[in-house]
Amino acid sequence: MGPRWRYLLLLVASLGGGVLVSLQTRMNAGLAVEQDSGWYAAAWSFGSGFLVITPIALLNPRVRTGLGRFFGAIGAGRLPWWTAVGGTIGAVSVLAQGLVAPVVGVALFAVVGIAGQSIGSVTVDRTGFLGMPKRGLTWPRLGGAVLVVVAVAIASWPELGGGAVVWGLLLLPFLTGAVRGVQQAINGRIREESGSAVAATFVNFTGGAVVLVLAALVAWAVSGRGPVAVSEPWLLAGGMLGLIHIALQAYGVRRLGTLVLGLAMIAGQLAASVAIDLVLPLPGTVFGAWELAGAILAFVAVAVAALPATPRARARPTRV
Repeated sequence: MGPRWRYLLLLVASLGGGVLVSLQTRMNAGLAVEQDSGWYAAAWSFGSGFLVITPIALLNPRVRTGLGRFFGAIGAGRLPWWTAVGGTIGAVSVLAQGLVAPVVGVALFAVVGIAGQSIGSVTVDRTGFLGMPKRGLTWPRLGGAVLVVVAVAIASWPELGGGAVVWGLLLLPFLTGAVRGVQQAINGRIREESGSAVAATFVNFTGGAVVLVLAALVAWAVSGRGPVAVSEPWLLAGGMLGLIHIALQAYGVRRLGTLVLGLAMIAGQLAASVAIDLVLPLPGTVFGAWELAGAILAFVAVAVAALPATPRARARPTRV
């Protein structure tokens, strides 16, 4: 398979990864509603993923060797120590799914997160964060970032009269979206040092699971109310989707770049989030014309920002 086909295949896979993010958001938000706790939903999502990835990682000699190389890189100073706890970024993102999405809906949650992610990805690509390849800021990328912020304002228009509570809720998915590019860069560097996307996924889920399980235990101790039985078992699959999503991030970010990877996942996330709010909405959420208009504009913004990110055409041979 040639480089162009590998590139296109990674784009399609990243598009599917974005669909998984929206499905995971719907599952974790639905689980949070059933448990009446976003803390329990987030802990289950990361904890279940950790239980699945751990035996896969530790029983595979290649992955164990890769983990040794990764921690050796930290010891040698090639990577900062905090790359080992990069999963906490994903932990906060999953927690936001359980706390915010049940209130504002999957589509509005996705559009606000997309605004943050677009700005964050441009910044990461521009600065070459953590040794990732630098990619210049072009007018289409800047225009796409501006358009996606406008899309958030349109999608949020019905809530403008809702006061500071709604905007305070929307700040969390915006911030988690903004640092998602950082998480992608961290996962990509772990994969690069270890030579294994599974190793990068294991490191990510270990850090996130520790933080969220401890937080859920504190919430249990404070509230005195533990988890309850789940009436819809399919809501428990969010952690499995997260595993695939993180592995795709770790494998694709070096080859596609933070912005292109993020844009492909955004496109999939956006399309799936609209479909979910139309077909399988969360209880109490309403999907209307403003949300649809904002989602469409966000999709246009993604397309505009992606214009300079296509592979360069092969140079024609010079005539002598």
